Amino acid sequence: EEDEEEEAASAPVVSLPGGLQVSGARLFDAPEAAQLKRAKKAGEEKAEDSKTTSRRKRKAARLAEEREVEQREAYLADPEAVPRDDGDFERVLTGAKKNSSEMWIRYVAHALSKGETPRAREIVERALKAIDFRNEREKLNVWIAYCNLELTYGTRESLRAIFERSAQVIDPKKAYANMFNILDRADRVAEAEEIATQCLKKFKQSTESWTRFALFLHKRGRAPEARALLKRSLQSLPPHKHMKARLAFAQMEYREGNAEHGRLMFEEMVRQHPKRTDLWSVYLDMEIKTSPLDIVRALFERATSLSLSARRMQFFLKRYLAFETEHGTPEGVEHVQQRAKDYVAAQAS
Repeated sequence: EEDEEEEAASAPVVSLPGGLQVSGARLFDAPEAAQLKRAKKAGEEKAEDSKTTSRRKRKAARLAEEREVEQREAYLADPEAVPRDDGDFERVLTGAKKNSSEMWIRYVAHALSKGETPRAREIVERALKAIDFRNEREKLNVWIAYCNLELTYGTRESLRAIFERSAQVIDPKKAYANMFNILDRADRVAEAEEIATQCLKKFKQSTESWTRFALFLHKRGRAPEARALLKRSLQSLPPHKHMKARLAFAQMEYREGNAEHGRLMFEEMVRQHPKRTDLWSVYLDMEIKTSPLDIVRALFERATSLSLSARRMQFFLKRYLAFETEHGTPEGVEHVQQRAKDYVAAQAS
């Protein structure tokens, strides 16, 4: 027994994970030796797993960063890419898109989306200075955007001030038309009517000034006032624009007013100018869209009974045939074909 005790005392001490120390003699003789060995192995495997997990995480992070860099490079290389932040907008608008009103307006919208109204105004002012003076359409778009900005975020006075500025640097007739349209869409009726009245005084020889205001009145159920504008317009417009105005007012009646009133206006025009195929053609367009088939047929019969050149008669007969093919009956189609044959025979004789 003394020999065994001396052997155990002289046996080396083995350190295990967790600070556990066991005599080398007992390590291989004690019953718990196998368990301790498994614990050591498990600890080593856990440490190795932890290292592997860390390596995987680092690799995944590196790959994600590389993908982000690639995506950013591809975005920067794409001239059609939509800017996503202030830096992107600044980069684009100091480069190839300097004269793009669309890009400047997007930048304004970006600032407004962040609640930065004063900065949005600064961006508009920058755009007006940056866009080349020869790009009139682009500058006009920015002025329209500026007026819309003041309409939404400014006051009546600030809107008026921007409009008046725009009228000094762009075509004033366009400035008034755009201002009227902005107020009309916003349903600011009194202000829109004020602009329209001023427009008629300044541009009384413009057909569009009269028809624009007439349409405004029609849409608000003020047809008598709209019709009165036609008489006033004919007193102000040069004679060569009279037919254009009458035609526009007649079409307006079909679309916004009273089809019967429009029909009377067309009847007067074709009576005065029976060989104006453009009048007959527009008249037919309006009737096809709004009237019963028998009324349209009657109008086609009248148009194809006129004394017209072969080219013009061919135009009306083709329209008549297309109408009957789409809306009519086989008998109607046959009737039009027979009219065409009769016309050809009459011309031959």
